Amino acid sequence: LGIALRHEEKRCGFLSNEIKIMVSTHDEIAA
Repeated sequence: LGIALRHEEKRCGFLSNEIKIMVSTHDEIAA
């Protein structure tokens, strides 16, 4: 269970990082 949970955390962290990149790129385009 711990391994699966850690995998989920890594996946969520990766997703939020991708979202941050998309948002910052969008801000640069909009600016």
